[in-house]
Amino acid sequence: MSSLACARDSLRAEGCICSAADDGAAVLFCAPVGCGRITETPAGDVRLHFDVSAVADDPVVYARMSSRVGPARITLRHRTPVAVLTCPPAGIAAALRGIVSLWGPAPHPALPVVDAAVGVLTEVPPVLTGPAFVRLGRPANTIIDRARATYLLVANARLRSGKGGWLDGPGLAVGPECGPQALGSELFEVGHALYALGEERIARSYLALCGMKTTTQPRGPTATDRAATTEGGVR
Repeated sequence: MSSLACARDSLRAEGCICSAADDGAAVLFCAPVGCGRITETPAGDVRLHFDVSAVADDPVVYARMSSRVGPARITLRHRTPVAVLTCPPAGIAAALRGIVSLWGPAPHPALPVVDAAVGVLTEVPPVLTGPAFVRLGRPANTIIDRARATYLLVANARLRSGKGGWLDGPGLAVGPECGPQALGSELFEVGHALYALGEERIARSYLALCGMKTTTQPRGPTATDRAATTEGGVR
């Protein structure tokens, strides 16, 4: 049985609706909380792309998810947030369950945080004895935070030493197995990009370039909000 066929059967057992793509090179599936696509890697594993756009309308939310989704990473595909994961075909159902669990409370404890100063990084990474989150900045304001989170989601498509995330600030979730040279190089690149996006004018331009909004859509007032809205506008 091929890797795609094995993955398809595993997802069907989970209640997903599956069909072959027009070119036959992928399996398309629909789960109760979203849709996705599975392709085969040259090594015989399968790569899952799962649309998570139903979760929120804020890139910071997706960056937080990326830091705690295990081996998966959240990235942007045609401006749509997707969870991307490579695994053996038999592990596809468990991987999907792990991603779907992000719709609820955090399924795993947060990684320990190691702070690094953005803007003065060298290519010598911090010494890691286990998985950690190397935080490269702190929350600033809505525009800067959204721009930095968007950048991390875009970068996740090509980062190899770690994955972009957000734990009370932007950074990379990494493990001790990462090579120090590659990790140092990526921390250097990501850190300086985040530093540049700390200027609001640049942050606005970057969000416009990526087709992202500078803020989430505010909710309208309800009957219970009337007292608050007369004292300073809609919350």
